[in-house]
Amino acid sequence: MTDRVPPPETPADRGHRVIEREVTASGASEAINKEIGQHPGDTKGNKEFLQAAAVDLQKNGLLPEMAVDFGKKHFKEMDTDKDGYASEAEIRRALQKNQDSFTPAERLAGNYLADKIADTKSGLTYHKGLTTEALLDKYKEDTATKYSEYRNGQEAVKAFGNDKDFAAVDTDKSGSLSAAEMKEKLAYNDRRLSEDDVSEKTKDKFEKENKALKYMLEHHSEMAEGNGYSVSYDLNIKSIKGYASRHSNPGITEGKYKVTDNMVRAAGD
Repeated sequence: MTDRVPPPETPADRGHRVIEREVTASGASEAINKEIGQHPGDTKGNKEFLQAAAVDLQKNGLLPEMAVDFGKKHFKEMDTDKDGYASEAEIRRALQKNQDSFTPAERLAGNYLADKIADTKSGLTYHKGLTTEALLDKYKEDTATKYSEYRNGQEAVKAFGNDKDFAAVDTDKSGSLSAAEMKEKLAYNDRRLSEDDVSEKTKDKFEKENKALKYMLEHHSEMAEGNGYSVSYDLNIKSIKGYASRHSNPGITEGKYKVTDNMVRAAGD
């Protein structure tokens, strides 16, 4: 029996692989530029690569951060009339003017920024098509909060959204978690993590539980919403899952961002 040969990696596969290991906007930008630079002239393949990368950058929250970084870096040159605002039109003119000097990552981020500024519901505009440096900062902060709520909600569900792990914290068997119970579980996990004989599997589990518990304690009243009690701030499985469902991934709810040929074309193409 012959070994099965895996299919060759597609440009889209590369896009997902490259972004999967990136955790910062600057790192993602460097990785994108490096990959596209290794395939000069391959507009079709590079577009497929960047499209896959953009989808993942939306999901992990790095694309909005890249857009803000682009806006902050080039704000003064984009604000051509020097009124303290950068308009959608000014950004698009800058993208067109600097097509050959901007990197693929900058073109992606700049076009995403222009589209967001054109959207009156994005939180990036005072009036349709106008933004400021202060609004860029606020958008970055607000977007980071939304992604944090999404990630922490998912982690809370993974850690305690099942009967077995929930019961390990619910020591009084009331069906809900009090702050005291969560603190007690945190202390227990910390003691176990300090022991020399703790397995890697247990260590990983308790570290993830601790992260979820700390977030749940800090956002206790918010996460208790929808638990069916008007005066109780205890958490139950339903309310933990409810919090997660109320805070979906912003990068998915906004829809897939479409990459264009101009974002990946080399100078002179």
